[in-house]
Amino acid sequence: MEQNHAAICPNCFDGNYHNGVCGRCGYQARFASHNSGRGLAEGTVVKARYIIGKILGEGGFGITYKAFDLTSRRICAVKEYAPNGMSRRAMDGRHLELLSPNAEGPYLAGLRRFLEESQILSKLGQIPSVVNITDCFKENSTAYFVMEYLDGADLGQIVRTSKSRLPVGEVTNIILQVAMSMDVIHTKTKIIHRDISPDNIYITKNKQVKLIDFGSAKQTVTGAQDGFSVVVKLKLSPPEQYSQDMVQGSFTDVYSLAATYYYALSGTNLPTAPDRLLGTNYVPLKQLNLGVPDSVSDAVDHALVLNVDQRTQTMQEFIQGIAPAAPADKRPRSFYESGQLARQREEFLRQEAARKQAEQNRKQQEAARLREAQRRQQEARQMAERNRKQQEEARQREVQLRQQEAARQREVQLRQQEAARQREMQLRQQEAARQREVQLRQQKAQLKQQELVRQAARRQAVRPAGPGQGVQKPYVAVIGGPAAGKSWMIPPNQMMKLGRSATEVNLRIEKPDDLSRIHCMLTYEADKGVFRIRDVSSFGVYYNGKRLEKGKDYEFKPPARFALASTACLIEVGVKG
Repeated sequence: MEQNHAAICPNCFDGNYHNGVCGRCGYQARFASHNSGRGLAEGTVVKARYIIGKILGEGGFGITYKAFDLTSRRICAVKEYAPNGMSRRAMDGRHLELLSPNAEGPYLAGLRRFLEESQILSKLGQIPSVVNITDCFKENSTAYFVMEYLDGADLGQIVRTSKSRLPVGEVTNIILQVAMSMDVIHTKTKIIHRDISPDNIYITKNKQVKLIDFGSAKQTVTGAQDGFSVVVKLKLSPPEQYSQDMVQGSFTDVYSLAATYYYALSGTNLPTAPDRLLGTNYVPLKQLNLGVPDSVSDAVDHALVLNVDQRTQTMQEFIQGIAPAAPADKRPRSFYESGQLARQREEFLRQEAARKQAEQNRKQQEAARLREAQRRQQEARQMAERNRKQQEEARQREVQLRQQEAARQREVQLRQQEAARQREMQLRQQEAARQREVQLRQQKAQLKQQELVRQAARRQAVRPAGPGQGVQKPYVAVIGGPAAGKSWMIPPNQMMKLGRSATEVNLRIEKPDDLSRIHCMLTYEADKGVFRIRDVSSFGVYYNGKRLEKGKDYEFKPPARFALASTACLIEVGVKG
């Protein structure tokens, strides 16, 4: 049974947490930032390992929580795929369920992109200034990935809350760290971020710079590719990101990072790319009296050129352009060739080389395995062919023996067949004679029955219905179906059988075939002036669309209409004056 962690502080994960107040870190739930209520409850455990704490951020497609890793005993961050407008939290408070069946396609497409982001971050774990991912898993009808917890603020928050403009050297140092990491990413993995912004550059309390949110990242083969999804961040995205068909590459990230650099230094956003295309201009950094060298301002302007062919193409070029604005001890050469960043970069390159070598070894082993499998398959085919030939020779010998035996048996079989044919012919002739006799008897019986009906009709005297009226003559007429037009005059007060049998009924209707041999009984009661009908069939008698109960007598005033076997045959009963 899963342990309840609701009494643990959602901020520091200490057990001294009562009534929404932590006695260790001073966290108070009532002062926590409000959220939409879509997130997991504080204290929920996912993967039987991570205790969910307070919400760190909530966007249109995901929720990021502060969490505690029960295995490593460390605070971490857990990101959950939870697209707003397509899903909601189920009654159990854990699972996600779709708002409508139509949301299934977009939901699954977003889930694939979410998992792609985790895969991209896994590949970039050894690159400086990239947030490190440690785990990824599916649970609660959605997916999660676990990242290192970053305690600090993003560059956008720092700019907005700063009482004065940030120092040029400090901002340049931050942007250079991001640029150098993106240079490694572009060069070694062919991945472009496509969402570089002040909000996605995080500065921890110990001054580490981390680039986050690779949800829009895309891996290319040559550094540029058609058919990208439209991902736009106003005032930071270049023109090519407004279209699916325009080429995107490292120069796309260069534009966004230069726009971020401009904002961080000036506190002012650039006009959007569409506005710039229509003629709206921005003020170059060198005209804002910020202490930015002219060469650095020109490098930023070159990185912000709207035409991709004329824009700065690589992060390495951008680094060289803005490096003069960095403190002397923070120039790019120091970053690449000394200190922790250089070691991390070398470690990444070493691991990348090892990975490529391992992949090459795996391919060689796979090729050797395939060659061995092909050799064995070839030997197996040859052995199977020899066996097949031997079996075919044995089969041919068996066929010859059988043919010889068949030749000896054919004469006997022919004689037996001829005798059997003669017997069959005799039996058919006898059966034909018997059938003719039966037909003659049936015809005689039918003629006799019809004569009896006619005689009974002549013998029955029907009272006149009243003074001045003629004799009532009851009748039955087929008015619908294959036998339509057929009719009979029937004697009063005598039960008549109606059906398909040539020998058992008084009123015969040969078709349709789903009439029973005796389908129903009809009697005209002259004293009452009514017809009595009784269903004795398998397929039913229907009056006004309703089936009469089988075996039960019903009385109807004439004229009346009935359907036999549903609508297969329609009859009318009545009385002629």
